[in-house]
Amino acid sequence: MKTLLIMRHAKSSWTSPDLPDHDRPLNSRGTRDAPMMGGLIKKHARIPDRIVCSTAERARQTAVAVAESIDFTDDIEFLNQLYLASPVTCIEVIHQTPSDKGTLLLIGHNPGIESLYETLVGTYERFPTATTAQVELPIHTWTQFSERILGKQLSLWRPKDFK
Repeated sequence: MKTLLIMRHAKSSWTSPDLPDHDRPLNSRGTRDAPMMGGLIKKHARIPDRIVCSTAERARQTAVAVAESIDFTDDIEFLNQLYLASPVTCIEVIHQTPSDKGTLLLIGHNPGIESLYETLVGTYERFPTATTAQVELPIHTWTQFSERILGKQLSLWRPKDFK
């Protein structure tokens, strides 16, 4: 069994309308929510062996805050292909995870994250910013994962549920 944590980046700032979408940072709510979600991962989930994240600034800041709050000491992998990625692209990234990694945290954007979740468990859920899901997958290697493999949702956390 493998465990996949999927997370939508925390809330971003729109205070600089001329800033390219890729470069938008977290706002104060995002800066608060990202480490809070990391705390939930640390308390209730398996700590990831690998973190992969979009290169967008808001996603990068989310990943760093989560990594710090779970005491993750390996390098975070920032992949441009996860910026606004489709579920198919996310699955391609998942396939690149070494077999010895039991838990993967993938941080990205909507609508791809919601669609990936729906592919993983067979039901739709809204993923407001910083929402995180823990899904158990009946596979032994990450390359076995496909759209035909249904996982079991172990947890679904939305920041508003913890305020």
